[in-house]
Amino acid sequence: MTYLFANRIVLNILAPILICALAAACTSGGGGHSQASSALPQAAGTGSVTLDWVAPVSNSDGTTLTNLAGYHIHYGTDSAAMNDVIQVPTPGLTVYVIDNLPTGTYYFSITSYSAAGVESASSPVISTAVA
Repeated sequence: MTYLFANRIVLNILAPILICALAAACTSGGGGHSQASSALPQAAGTGSVTLDWVAPVSNSDGTTLTNLAGYHIHYGTDSAAMNDVIQVPTPGLTVYVIDNLPTGTYYFSITSYSAAGVESASSPVISTAVA
């Protein structure tokens, strides 16, 4: 059974540099591998968050990964209950925008999955505030 090597996934939250420079809540998380910043509002009380990550290249046993099928983005307003899941079925896609998020703090992690449906362990959880 093949398990994808989750430690190779680096999850970032992106926003324009100007917004991060002006926001008091710009923080780092995940051992310096991720950044969080305020998202640009899309409409009254909603915002968007852009996530990007580095695709895994190895299985957990160190062999070359050849059957990456996609990713699951897990998110929510409670780090212990990230119940919203977005399936990204394109292994070459490493950027995803989540729109229309109500105001609040959101937590994110990502898993990768193989063509056989085997899912990796989760990446570290990161967070950002949507204003």
